[in-house]
Amino acid sequence: TSESRYGYNEIEIDQTRDEDTDNNILGYSMRSQFNLASDFKMVSVGGSRYSRSAVIVDLAGQPKGAKFEVFVDRQSAGFAEVGTRTVIPLPAYDTYDIRLESRSDTFLSFDENPRQVTLYPGNVNAMTWQVDRVLIFIGRALDLNGDAIQYMHVFVGIVFTQLYFTLGAVFFTQN
Repeated sequence: TSESRYGYNEIEIDQTRDEDTDNNILGYSMRSQFNLASDFKMVSVGGSRYSRSAVIVDLAGQPKGAKFEVFVDRQSAGFAEVGTRTVIPLPAYDTYDIRLESRSDTFLSFDENPRQVTLYPGNVNAMTWQVDRVLIFIGRALDLNGDAIQYMHVFVGIVFTQLYFTLGAVFFTQN
């Protein structure tokens, strides 16, 4: 038995002995269950349980493969990765709050607010999140003599041009 974000699979092997002929009889059976969901713009396969309605979580952006946990009404409902679509089967005739939490080891920017969706039988709602990598710059401010500046006020005035950036700062002395 295996269960993944793509569905549920079960393989059964049965061996019996026919007492009349003293022969072994080997039987195989396989069962697979998955959802095929579409909102007429995208098609996705997945979901470990069957439902007549679903949400497709589409994570666009960078870095590809960054992992997220999908929460439905504050309960974990599955996992998704940037660059993929994940089917979350849900019962119809209900309204849900869908939210993401990063499970990646890198800093990411994305909409962390819950999004509300109401589902009806046969209804598939695709929800797209834009994910962007956040770069953290760590440094130390030095004066012209190479000594660390102990007190300064940094103001936001960052300009990026051709992979260079400028950052404004006002230096002051402690009285």
